[in-house]
Amino acid sequence: MKLARDTQISLASDDAPTIVVPLLIAFIMDSLKNQPDLRRLLHVAAFELPEADTMIREHLGPIFDMVCAYFKRCAEKGIMRNVAPSLAALGLLGAITAHQSLCQLFDGKEPPYPNDEQALSAYALLWLNGLLLGKEALAVPAMGASAAL
Repeated sequence: MKLARDTQISLASDDAPTIVVPLLIAFIMDSLKNQPDLRRLLHVAAFELPEADTMIREHLGPIFDMVCAYFKRCAEKGIMRNVAPSLAALGLLGAITAHQSLCQLFDGKEPPYPNDEQALSAYALLWLNGLLLGKEALAVPAMGASAAL
């Protein structure tokens, strides 16, 4: 797994969360859609496959570290709430993974978004409103983040 170059540049350049978070969401959604085994691995690895820890850290650790460092810098600059960077990074991954996996189990229906772009916008709005200070994320524009997939 590898982040798109645009996403890597946005993270390294400390682009605004309104740019970076949708790119991260698009990456997560694309990864889960194109690699269904990844979803299963993430769900069971920590509990039932301790031997997978090394593989997960090797492949996903650098991405996790990059995202956490970005969230930490944003918090230090006062751009976003001062929450543990790992909470923001894992919360983003966990919320998307859980919603897409468990919606049908609990609700008996597919997730409520007819396409990935609408799902991406909904996830971005939720997370940006939770992470950003003030009213900066209340009206997140429609994103073209799928272009960065």
